[in-house]
Amino acid sequence: MKTESNMKPIPILDLGNGKYHINYNVVEVEREEIGVIFEYNTVLIEGLPTYERVIESLIRERYGISDELAIQRQRDIKTDEFAEYCEYADSCKELARECMESWEK
Repeated sequence: MKTESNMKPIPILDLGNGKYHINYNVVEVEREEIGVIFEYNTVLIEGLPTYERVIESLIRERYGISDELAIQRQRDIKTDEFAEYCEYADSCKELARECMESWEK
């Protein structure tokens, strides 16, 4: 989900009731009428954030379970699509690692 704020978001935001927002791809934007804002993506995690939950939530933002299974089944036929999926999953792992490191500090 795309989000905007006039304050720079923290990577993991505790919403209460066991829900958290993972905020990523933060970009600072200058708007003539209001000044600096931050545009970023947000995914919701239910339960305490773990490395695995963050990765899963990020992947689910782009690929549903049925989409992911179809890509896995057809990996030998649609090699470009499978490579793109793997590249995205790897980027989700890196992003999850960065989020967890900043949250644990």
